[in-house]
Amino acid sequence: MPRDVGAVVVAAGRGARLGGELKQFRLIAGVPMLLRTLRPFLSHPEIRTVVAVIPDEAATAAPDWLRSLAGDRLLLVAGGAERSDSVRAGLAALSAECTIVLVHDGARPFASRDVIDRVIAAARKGTAAIAAVPVTDTLKDAVPTPDGTTIVKRTVPRAGLWRAQTPQGFPRAMIEQVHRSALTAVTDDAQWVEQAGGTVVLIPDSVLNLKVTTAEDLLLAEAIAGGAGRTAGQSGGTPVMEFRTEADVRRVLPIVQEHLRAGKVLAYPTETVYGLGSAPTDAGLEMLARLKGRSKEKPFLLLVSGRAMAERWGLVFPPAASALAEAFWPGPLTLVLPGGEGRLPDMLRGPEGGIAVRHTGHALVAKLVAGLGEPLTSTSANRPRTPPAPGPEWIARIFPEETAAGDLLILDGGALGNQPPSTVVDCTGPIPQLIREGALPRAELRRAVGRLAP
Repeated sequence: MPRDVGAVVVAAGRGARLGGELKQFRLIAGVPMLLRTLRPFLSHPEIRTVVAVIPDEAATAAPDWLRSLAGDRLLLVAGGAERSDSVRAGLAALSAECTIVLVHDGARPFASRDVIDRVIAAARKGTAAIAAVPVTDTLKDAVPTPDGTTIVKRTVPRAGLWRAQTPQGFPRAMIEQVHRSALTAVTDDAQWVEQAGGTVVLIPDSVLNLKVTTAEDLLLAEAIAGGAGRTAGQSGGTPVMEFRTEADVRRVLPIVQEHLRAGKVLAYPTETVYGLGSAPTDAGLEMLARLKGRSKEKPFLLLVSGRAMAERWGLVFPPAASALAEAFWPGPLTLVLPGGEGRLPDMLRGPEGGIAVRHTGHALVAKLVAGLGEPLTSTSANRPRTPPAPGPEWIARIFPEETAAGDLLILDGGALGNQPPSTVVDCTGPIPQLIREGALPRAELRRAVGRLAP
């Protein structure tokens, strides 16, 4: 699958009709509007670069959450006086590898993956393509009168009328050419293609992909983000990010960091089953416990990128733990270790006084945890007394409200087989105890470390 698409997200407006702070940075259900807008583009496997075109003062002093996302994958560019100036600034920032261009309104935070896919596919065929919805209201052509009232002149037939939305997609050569030759002011880039005699294909979209312009729009956006009127499969409220290569790890890392900092939950593949996790904080653990429907007294385990990370967080490896970690880490072995007092939340500590830790054998998750620089809590992706989810679609079905609200970010590592869970060994006492015999049987532990095994 080629990664030759550049996305220009135009967010340089002031949002005067909403007043106050810049519209694109306002929170929708606790998440900045622009972050919601960027997510489906940053997570798309065909998109090489996303350019966020923002007001000049924001480009030089971006909010922390936005500045932390910026890098090779997301570029921040100052916009111009007019929308067309901002689009041209975004185009200029794209590398030559981006031969297909998407243009999207920064104030449309609910673009769906399906529509993005279809706009890209149409643009690959050499035409312009725009997301649009058919007009369903009765339209009236009206005129003002001298006394200040407005009267209907005629009813406009709505057959064949569509309301243009974004994303809009173009072969790069096409959109650059129409911008160079543009003579008249337009409200979207496809209009210049029309004026030049080009073909513009309509891609049916959802009315939920609204543009937030007024205070009423903001109320609707809050309702959509909260799950009203949307299904679990729609993007924006249900972020699913591809997670199959080392490049994917680098791409998702800043988004995962921001998500976990907000006290939210991550779903990810492991070497056994799909897991759910949070940052090792009280807020993250409370959210994870609520999502699982689990008592706070039942602790979660930690995933680490290696023994060194566990020790940095104050965990101690007695001789048996050292031998077992040397033999089976990374892999499906969970060790309950002493230590971590004052460094890790007490909610992680079990009745024996230890904290369960595993160095995951899933290479990409291990790289992600290393990039986070801190452990990731872990539990199976299921509700109590139900089997773990084998893939991202199942996770969205199990947790529809949380995914619709954006509280659960899913990393798509493909479907996993029905693998046994990790083996758990308690190493807090003088003699190690086998808590759960899982992927590694007791006999294998004893073959590897002899008398140090449980």
